Amino acid sequence: MESINLDDVDDQQLEAFLEEQGEVHRVGRYFEQLVHYWLVHVRGVEMLGAGLQIRDGKRTIGELDFVYRDEHGQIVHCEVSVKFFLHHARAGTSHFPGPNALDNFERKAARLFDQQLELSRQHYPSVQRRDAIVKGMAFYRGGRPRELPRRMHRGHASGAWLRDSELEQLDRRAPLNAAVARKPYWLAPQVDAQLKPVAALVAELRAHFGGGPGHPVMLSLRDPDTAAEVERTFVVADDWPASQQPE
Repeated sequence: MESINLDDVDDQQLEAFLEEQGEVHRVGRYFEQLVHYWLVHVRGVEMLGAGLQIRDGKRTIGELDFVYRDEHGQIVHCEVSVKFFLHHARAGTSHFPGPNALDNFERKAARLFDQQLELSRQHYPSVQRRDAIVKGMAFYRGGRPRELPRRMHRGHASGAWLRDSELEQLDRRAPLNAAVARKPYWLAPQVDAQLKPVAALVAELRAHFGGGPGHPVMLSLRDPDTAAEVERTFVVADDWPASQQPE
């Protein structure tokens, strides 16, 4: 994805575009809307179709995110994806499961490149190029491993993760403020997020996980003076990911 000059983004136009698209709660759908705006209103491509459903008779077999004519006149099929994965080395399976551990990086990458992008080859033969725009973060305990999965960019954005029994680690970050990262605004620090002292948020997290296997929570740790994000952290239940394994 090309870098974006913020001067090229009309705030009011973007806000109106998002309102026209309708309210969303899924991070992936929100990302699609942002890419749609970038393609049409920043790059100025000719959008030929967005969310094009592919059918086999009465059965829907897939969907093409975007088909457009680019600046050079080429017809492009573009798929977009945003995902978050936690590094957790395990024998015989993915070392990068998602917060919902039934998902993982390799499975998502294979579906995107081997299935979704290939749909246009058979069902939209005028396509001349196929692109993927993939964003997200990987979360680590300690440093990154030397070897990463195929197709994972070495320069990917990253954060940290811990279990609910390790929340005292957040207590040691007491000078910082924090906020729960709410969907669909996981892509960047939410400007109007409700910031609290870390200690107050830790108490809420203890209650969240104390009543049973609470769902994973993403936190945005902020500088108390500037509100700039210092780190993104996932907190998961002690039994994650075992409780979500299909077997």
